[in-house]
Amino acid sequence: MTTNTKMINSTVTGITANYLNALISIENKINTNNYVLKINGKEVASSEIHNVQLDLSKLTMSGRKKVGKRLYNYEKKGSLKTINFLFHVLNKMSVIQDKVSVSVSNKEGEIQAARKLYVKLRTEAEAARITYKTVKGDFYK
Repeated sequence: MTTNTKMINSTVTGITANYLNALISIENKINTNNYVLKINGKEVASSEIHNVQLDLSKLTMSGRKKVGKRLYNYEKKGSLKTINFLFHVLNKMSVIQDKVSVSVSNKEGEIQAARKLYVKLRTEAEAARITYKTVKGDFYK
């Protein structure tokens, strides 16, 4: 009976190779979904992601395992949340020096903000309708 489990590579060369593959995958995901890449708070082109260098020289074995686990998690799921969490962990562990984040496109951000406002106003309108119905009661019957 065989299982299709993939081992987390925690060697320096394995992590470096997985990181470079992840950068290529992230760049493709940014381009296809029109995501916005921010490095140190500034919007940059998606090709700038390759300038984020990895420094594994100060990591212990457990630190390399954590980085390997984050890379594996990104490979497995590939979501926006796992991208941002990967870069967050790398930054907190001082493996990368830049603060990198990927967010939805500007248009999608506008749509989400408009939806949030719509839902808020819809609940307020429903509350006003209920208040009106209680005040009115059966006055007109």
